[in-house]
Amino acid sequence: RLVAQRQLSPRVPLRHLARLFGSRRVQRASDVDVCLLAPKSWGAERSMEELALAARALGLTRVYIAHSKRCPRLRVQLPFSNSAPVDVDFVFAPLLAPGSSPLLADAEAQAAFEPRALNAVSAVEGTDGVAFAEHVARTLRATNVAPEAVGMAVEAALAVAGARGRRGSMWLGLRPCHLLELARAALAEAQPAPGRASSSPEDVLRLLVRKAARMSRDEWAGLTNGFVPAYWVAQLPALWARVAEELLGEAGEVTAGGLERAVRRGAVPRGAEWSVRVRVEAKTEEARWRAMLQLQAKLPLAFHAALVDGAELRAGPCTDCEVWMLCGGGDKDRQSVRARMAWLQEEVMRSNADEAEEVRVDVQITRLSTV
Repeated sequence: RLVAQRQLSPRVPLRHLARLFGSRRVQRASDVDVCLLAPKSWGAERSMEELALAARALGLTRVYIAHSKRCPRLRVQLPFSNSAPVDVDFVFAPLLAPGSSPLLADAEAQAAFEPRALNAVSAVEGTDGVAFAEHVARTLRATNVAPEAVGMAVEAALAVAGARGRRGSMWLGLRPCHLLELARAALAEAQPAPGRASSSPEDVLRLLVRKAARMSRDEWAGLTNGFVPAYWVAQLPALWARVAEELLGEAGEVTAGGLERAVRRGAVPRGAEWSVRVRVEAKTEEARWRAMLQLQAKLPLAFHAALVDGAELRAGPCTDCEVWMLCGGGDKDRQSVRARMAWLQEEVMRSNADEAEEVRVDVQITRLSTV
């Protein structure tokens, strides 16, 4: 509405200014990713500042601007009285010229997100995300598969990856978009007959896992495109081959027991002797929320550095105020992890220097036998 009123005609339908992308498009219970068209004269930074001011003016208190070179974004948490809050990530595509209401016709607005059109503009990651979401949607329509079936299959595959410490950007692991692309490609290759009833989540998961188990190291590297470190990409073919054996069994079908087995077998790594807990404390919930976002953004650097040092470190659970890891038993491992977590602690505290009395980061390393 801000853009429509200030830069375009107020009569422009607001739905033409926003595009939903990310795994919400397949009904996953995740955060919401939205790409907003913005004036070329503003750019991403000004767009974020303008929207942040508008959000705060509406009374929203959990508003955070992430100044990332790769993909700057604005995160806003929307509270609800009868359900859990929802995080919304806004990215901006500075595509609109002043008075360009004709661009917002349905056909032209859609074309603005096609890859060939994006090559001619200063595109951001969000526009790539929108183009990918449309690519997935076209495949699902062509194969007659319900989005929620894909979403449930991706969620199950993420649980398997997470049990092995290979899930999410925070842990340098597979992201939902990587597994969503695997599901999309597997469905496209299967080419179900026209008019066939929609596949079940078990069908989609079976196709996804079979495809993952067949992929080479180079294919995994192409899929993850630098977001997963090379030392973990090298492990993915063998990891998913084992997952296929555990999950599908001799019958080659997904069962509840097979899924439970595949998750359980990866839950506790052999040789882990120490738990690592990083906890954020603050006087206000808003300050803690912002500090946790900062911690999650910087944790991959500390995690990667510890792994490069040779530490045996494994991702653990994450809550709204804590992250956990498991560490091997060697003294060198503990020293490396302690040093890297001290750096993380310092970085988050420095980012909150203006709120030093409100935010505190605590790091504890404890023997598992005493937990």
